Amino acid sequence: MPMEPMLRSRFLDLANKQDALMNSVSAELGTKTSLHLVVTSFLFGSGVQTVNITLHAVHSCRPLILVTAGISLGLSMLAAVCFLLAARIKKYETLPSLQALIDFTYQQAEEQRLEQLDEAVIFDLADIVEKNKASNERVGGWIKVGGRLLLGSTAGLALSSGVMIFFLLTRPS
Repeated sequence: MPMEPMLRSRFLDLANKQDALMNSVSAELGTKTSLHLVVTSFLFGSGVQTVNITLHAVHSCRPLILVTAGISLGLSMLAAVCFLLAARIKKYETLPSLQALIDFTYQQAEEQRLEQLDEAVIFDLADIVEKNKASNERVGGWIKVGGRLLLGSTAGLALSSGVMIFFLLTRPS
């Protein structure tokens, strides 16, 4: 059953807007992933520094500090893995090239060309938008898991650093 030209035009416009939205969301997720990786590397470096200071300066309560700093380092590493999984190269679906659309059009009977081309483009674009949305949701899921691990890492680092600083400031000279 052929689509009316007005309906066809509205579907095509809607599909194009959805595709642009999915590409925009993808760019935003990429930026968030990069920022989270920077924070993760900062926390990991801070955790390593806490361990180094603890090994050389703090003698009482060393096991508590090392355990909490170690947990923080482990969580940072897990968060980094999550963010790297989110940032891995993924194939975004795109419309066929203009040449492929032209070839498809000329393979059809002349009176059916425009109608079939519009419908094919609309259905292809709807499928592409769904695939890209699913890809964005997978990336967002990895970012969410990594963010939670990063939060745990931050808490562990704050605890170990706080205990270390307390013992450094209160030890006898």
